[in-house]
Amino acid sequence: MAENPRIVGAIVDALRFCNADPKKLHSLSDSEWPELLEYADLSHLTLPLALNCRSYLPEWVRDRIDQNLRDNSGRWHLIKATYDEVKSAFISSGVQHVVLKGFAQCPDYAPHPRTRFQSDIDLYCPHTSLSRAVETLRQLGYEAVATSEKSDHLPTMIRRGDWKWRGNSYDPEMPPSVELHDVFWNRQRMRLGPSDLDQFWSQRRVQNVDDLTYAALHPVDNLGFSALQVLRDLLNGALFAHKVYELAYFLHHKANDDIFWHQWRHTHNDDLRSCEAVSFCLAQTCFSCNIAPQAAEQIAALPRTIKAWMPMYAQGSLTTHRSAVKNALWVHLALIDSVDERLTVFMRTFLRTPDPQRLLVESAPVQGGGRWMRYAFYGVKRIPRHALSILSMLYHGARTLLASRRIRRSETRNAEDALELERTA
Repeated sequence: MAENPRIVGAIVDALRFCNADPKKLHSLSDSEWPELLEYADLSHLTLPLALNCRSYLPEWVRDRIDQNLRDNSGRWHLIKATYDEVKSAFISSGVQHVVLKGFAQCPDYAPHPRTRFQSDIDLYCPHTSLSRAVETLRQLGYEAVATSEKSDHLPTMIRRGDWKWRGNSYDPEMPPSVELHDVFWNRQRMRLGPSDLDQFWSQRRVQNVDDLTYAALHPVDNLGFSALQVLRDLLNGALFAHKVYELAYFLHHKANDDIFWHQWRHTHNDDLRSCEAVSFCLAQTCFSCNIAPQAAEQIAALPRTIKAWMPMYAQGSLTTHRSAVKNALWVHLALIDSVDERLTVFMRTFLRTPDPQRLLVESAPVQGGGRWMRYAFYGVKRIPRHALSILSMLYHGARTLLASRRIRRSETRNAEDALELERTA
């Protein structure tokens, strides 16, 4: 689905941490509410709306999300039981791991797992444990399914059974899948960011939520990983709003924790903090959260191109699908120092290779000719759409460049005014 800016804006404004405006929800027509619920479900913001804006919702919407909350609470019990089973099997097989995302985000990024949507269980395993982890899951009845090549994890593993999809994303009986990660950040693909995140593994710790004990990242490193996830999805053109919202939740509630931010500044290197700052800026722009001075200082050091891009395109990046409009290309290029690496990212964006699964589906009408004929048909068919996306990217890039120049002129004037004040003082 293509996002309706009016609906996305109403949700984002309602969930802002400072100067929230939930009354905008009242301006939506009856016909727009089903579309809002569809976007909220896909972006995983339905439950935050239930917790923060219930009184601003129509009665039938309140009834619906109340049922979602009840179902999700039951689903949490299934996730706990599933993780306990996997953890016990991993201990028996000597598999080391830490839990990523999901319930590991509570209570710092979401109040409680019962009120946070979770579809799968994400686990990081070091390379020495990875093959044993896969085999252990197979022994439990899990099997691998096709996964996007852009994913930072092994193919998703599911355990097939009698359950069938009934149109309820919060179904308490829907079995969670398991995703095994072997990297925290794919620098080779992204062409930027930290090259060594071994500290994430070495500083892991045991945590507990709702009587569930598990191994997790250190809170400072969990912030780093969460921010990297937001940045990765932004640059890949498929950024789910709940990740940005949860990051804003964390930043807002940690804004006055000087001890935490002192540790953050001294344990995360320049490359990592620069990547985190992009996500911090995005969270602040979209959801108006308070920011610690240390985080604000890092945001201020971002390239002007990124600071110009945020107010124009940040909210529009909260998409529930892989967008053909790659506005974040200009953020990506601004973060890369090497000319060769910039060219690689630029050409990869403009000359995208089609997804093999979509190729087979969209080229199905072609009879005979084999794989290359289908590929050629697919490519010709997409030329108009591809040309439009290129023009759109160039247009948004020009707007971003002009805005960054205005920021530079403003900064120059401010610096000159400061010097003049010093002379006259």
